[in-house]
Amino acid sequence: MNPFPPPHSPDATRPEPVTALARRVSRRGLLIGVASAAAASTTGIAVLYAARQTSRSTLAARTSIDRPPAVTTPSTNAATTSTTTTATTTPTTTPTTTATTATTTSPGPIVAGTDRVLVVLQLGGGNDALDTVVPLVGAYHDARPHLALADESLVRLPFGTDYGLHPALAPLGALLTAGQIGIVAGVGFDQPDRSHFKALDMWWSAAPGETFRTGWLGRWLDATTSNDDAVLRSVGLGGSVPALRADTAQSIGVTEVEQFSVSSSATDAALVTAWSMLSPEHAAALEATYTFAGFPTVGAGTPGDEPGSGPTGTGDVTTRLRTAAQLIAAEPRTRVVHVTVGGFDTHAAEAATHQRLLADVAQGIAEFQSAIEASGNAGRTLLVTTSEFGRRVVENGSGGTDHGKAGVQFVIGQGLTSAAFTGAMDLSDLADGDLRPVIDPRSIYASALDWLEGGSASGVTDAVLGGPFERLPFFF
Repeated sequence: MNPFPPPHSPDATRPEPVTALARRVSRRGLLIGVASAAAASTTGIAVLYAARQTSRSTLAARTSIDRPPAVTTPSTNAATTSTTTTATTTPTTTPTTTATTATTTSPGPIVAGTDRVLVVLQLGGGNDALDTVVPLVGAYHDARPHLALADESLVRLPFGTDYGLHPALAPLGALLTAGQIGIVAGVGFDQPDRSHFKALDMWWSAAPGETFRTGWLGRWLDATTSNDDAVLRSVGLGGSVPALRADTAQSIGVTEVEQFSVSSSATDAALVTAWSMLSPEHAAALEATYTFAGFPTVGAGTPGDEPGSGPTGTGDVTTRLRTAAQLIAAEPRTRVVHVTVGGFDTHAAEAATHQRLLADVAQGIAEFQSAIEASGNAGRTLLVTTSEFGRRVVENGSGGTDHGKAGVQFVIGQGLTSAAFTGAMDLSDLADGDLRPVIDPRSIYASALDWLEGGSASGVTDAVLGGPFERLPFFF
């Protein structure tokens, strides 16, 4: 038998039923996180697929949104008054079987899309805000006699603030100078939780205190879905992404890109076609592999690995953001990409670990922005970071920091109309020894979703988040 041709080889053709089925993908299934994987092996065929994690028997109408409880207060919710300093600029399957990635030819010319794309980078574990965006005050050094960074080593901000960046974030200097980075300080819920699980549920659902059912991104996907949505309209890279959980909209989750593929040992195209017809989820998974099979890949590292340099970096952030950039270039109809990395729970030996992690973050973001600019997609892409909480102000006895309350996040892209530092990390006004939350995470979400919708305040955004939240000063 002739081998099944790789998806992008010159004489390769997708089985017609796959494309037809993919266009009829049911919104009843949620294909997310590559939560389970299976291998069908018949007469030499080994097909890896992602099985749906959640199935909904009761569907909401397209206009019906699973809304969190309505809120009537703005998001700046603490006693400390947040501040904004601006510098106006010009807008500018985890398979359990062996698989080999199909050999592909070089992709054709890149054609940039027109729809806006939101990339969410989740720094799992609780990133240390105070050693990321460092206050230039003596109280910081007093609280951290061993961990405190020397003032002269910090990356200076162009906003004229009393803060500097960790030296490992130096690769972001060009983006700072170009006015493409906004910093949000003191981010946290009004009643935060130091448990990873509870804090993540709050961030993923954007509905603190409620039973977790759908994610904030999933609700937006539900509210804006259409019959001709791309299979890769919404993608999670790095594992299960509860923020993408939806009632009707479908997302694809990919744990390892190198293994999200149809094995090159497949020898019967008819069997692949038959397998893809088992369910809409099978068809969607196979359709997704055709796009990912065309991406050149570099082996992913682990969260604590020393990131490489230049385009060969292999830290998790760099590797997954590289994939995100490839996806945005390859599929113009992608709207949401959620990238998950871990390792930021730095209870011990934080100095060296945090240095490596932030170096990977900086390199990954810088390389990502360069890649989407080269492909003509920088103007339609926005990246925001999230992390479930910050760390305690005072260092612990193990050379690390424990779970705290408020953190710091970044908003990055050419769509920012002003480079700004907003919020506060006031070491003279702590909440039980923690940074006080002064900006609700839903302010970041609201601003990002408004931008995704076209740049102005949206009724869809408020419905998705359960009410109006103060918008960040980066887009007006």
